[in-house]
Amino acid sequence: MGQQVPCEAKIIGATLKRLRKAAGLSLMDIARALEVSYQQVQKYETGNNRFPLEKLHQLKEFYNIDYDVFFAGLSGGGPLLCSEEAQGIVSYGMKLNMMSDKALQAKLLKALDIFLFD
Repeated sequence: MGQQVPCEAKIIGATLKRLRKAAGLSLMDIARALEVSYQQVQKYETGNNRFPLEKLHQLKEFYNIDYDVFFAGLSGGGPLLCSEEAQGIVSYGMKLNMMSDKALQAKLLKALDIFLFD
């Protein structure tokens, strides 16, 4: 029997995949940046292999993003949710975080805040 993939690894892996796709990059592009095989990148993205800290730092620099982007969907050191719905919410949050128009980003965040918490 195979080992069950931890929820946290799946969430971080899904984040890695969304970042790659949002940037229009291939598995090979990321593999070259990380100096690993494209198969290894696939394993990171599915959560089948844990993502080493040094590789996390490389991708942080590569994408020019904050570390917390990688951990979207995790709360208090554990999984917020592992459902598809939760992953969709994380995906939208990442897209908002990567917006270049900060004024529009602020308006969208305010609207979401009102919708979700009022």
